[in-house]
Amino acid sequence: MGEWGSAKYVIVSPTARASVTTTPSTTATTPSTPTLANTPKPCLGDCNGDGQVTVNELITMVNIALGSASVSTCLAGDANGDGEITVNEIVAGVNHALSGCSG
Repeated sequence: MGEWGSAKYVIVSPTARASVTTTPSTTATTPSTPTLANTPKPCLGDCNGDGQVTVNELITMVNIALGSASVSTCLAGDANGDGEITVNEIVAGVNHALSGCSG
């Protein structure tokens, strides 16, 4: 063993062989199971995400269906994600406005 400054070093023969022995761990590891967060289902027609559908939001949905507004103004009105709001989606929004968003 030699020293170079404050570092120590060992000169090893180029023909030297090293062997490594590993000992298996006896501790079992259990993989973690991911859990899903309990996120509420979006309410069809609830454009601002406040948990209720208002008349203004229904009007926004109608304007989108007529082509005078972009679907981006009420993504919650586009139930199937096709980029359009159809009559059945407006009717579902009306039902949520009358009965609430739960269920």
